[in-house]
Amino acid sequence: MSRTSERCGAERSRRTALAAVAAVAALLAACAPEPLPEPEPEPIRVDETLGVVRVPDGGELQLRLVVDLSGDDARAATVVAAARAALEDFGGIQGFPVALGDPVDAACSATGGTSAAVAVVDEGAVLGVLGPTCDATLAGAAPTLSEAGLVVVSPGVTAPGFTQVPLAVPGPQRVDGLLRTAPNLLWEAVGAARFAFEELGHDRAATVDDGSEGSEALAAAFTAAFEDLGGTVVAAETLPTDPDADLLPMLQVIADEDVAVGWLPVAPDRLPALSAAWAGGSRLGSTVRIAPSTSAVPDVLADGRSEGLHVTRPLLAPDEATNSVTGMSSAPVLERVAGLLGADAVPGWWAPAYDATVLLLRSIDDVSIVDADGGLVVSRAELRVALATAVMGGLSGRIACDDLGDCGSAAVEVRLRGVEGASDAGGLPLVHLVLP
Repeated sequence: MSRTSERCGAERSRRTALAAVAAVAALLAACAPEPLPEPEPEPIRVDETLGVVRVPDGGELQLRLVVDLSGDDARAATVVAAARAALEDFGGIQGFPVALGDPVDAACSATGGTSAAVAVVDEGAVLGVLGPTCDATLAGAAPTLSEAGLVVVSPGVTAPGFTQVPLAVPGPQRVDGLLRTAPNLLWEAVGAARFAFEELGHDRAATVDDGSEGSEALAAAFTAAFEDLGGTVVAAETLPTDPDADLLPMLQVIADEDVAVGWLPVAPDRLPALSAAWAGGSRLGSTVRIAPSTSAVPDVLADGRSEGLHVTRPLLAPDEATNSVTGMSSAPVLERVAGLLGADAVPGWWAPAYDATVLLLRSIDDVSIVDADGGLVVSRAELRVALATAVMGGLSGRIACDDLGDCGSAAVEVRLRGVEGASDAGGLPLVHLVLP
């Protein structure tokens, strides 16, 4: 066979082999399964029972300040300044800026609170409210805001009925979604009881109320705390309705019980006369008198008949505290708040207001989700759950929310109104600090 024939035969064999390989490849390709389509992204699933707020990509998350600029302007302005400082320190939510808007003035009235709440709800996209600072405003605003699914975090209302009264029992004005970093006033009654029993060593006490619901609640809270500690409340009296009535008969009944301390949570206009009669007109002159901050207002402290009175007040801004979320400490925050207010002296409510803002922002951040379109999604129901179990270190003390809405610290100062009066209880000498 010639070399040419050999080459042709080899070429035919190579072509035949290539053809066979190609045929097998074609057959395998025909039998191979088609590639699976890319899976669709899972839809975002959140609790929609109270509605959902969605902020589009490039939009702002909306919160509002409801305060009482024309009813309690000093406290309200302080809350606004502290909230703005806190927002600056915290920043946005998942890259979305947060807008507080202009403060809504409710004028410290129930009708003003209702009107403010309706205006906020009508905006549609507002997630939560910071404030108010006045009891009447909160009473008017809270039901409307709660029904619409919003959350409310108040840094300035201490009345027990909005959360729990007596302790661990829902108050008559309690609504879902309402929380506060302001301390419950009942903590002062507990602090007074602990001061009397643990610090002074007294185990027999008396209470005097003025017959009002709030006064009776404070008397009951003192009694419960004092007796839990091992003491006995041996007399529980109520002031006569007539403010000019002789108090000596009532005080003699108390004196007959050999009491060592008296808790006097009465209206400010009744406290000076009661305090004077207790100290001078009966056999109770050597016993200890204690009154809450709501009774010992500046006019009462300036009255000479209040000499010797011990006064409880919440510890609103502990020295050298730090907010565990922003990492900011008290001194620089206070300086910035003072700068925003243009004031040298700042009311102590700046710390609960700062903490209220951070508490709300962090809880929103915890439950918010960015969807496939780049929008921010926040479940109103999930936000309520997050707030109800929130814990953090605050500039006003440890923040730990319970299921009735109290988040603020229970630390209480006890101060003494000596010979010199004061325009504010904070100017009186500190004699004891009751820590939770």
